[in-house]
Amino acid sequence: MAAGDWQIAFGFKINDLSFMKSVFTFIKSIFAVLIVWFLAHSVYIAIDGLTDKETNADVAIVPGNKVNEDGTLLFNFSGVCGLL
Repeated sequence: MAAGDWQIAFGFKINDLSFMKSVFTFIKSIFAVLIVWFLAHSVYIAIDGLTDKETNADVAIVPGNKVNEDGTLLFNFSGVCGLL
């Protein structure tokens, strides 16, 4: 068997131009779907963030900080950026 004569799925040869075009078209289609998905979700997040619902929040979540039982923070922020 000569180099380049290997058969793959559905009887296409690796060096077959029509097979390579169909693979390239498939990859372009997947890439286009991912771009459209990303843009649609970005627009949705922007619209949702810019829309004012005028509701009060009952809870604020600050990730990365531990609050002790007495209400004090685990890390003392008094020297950081002069916040406290």
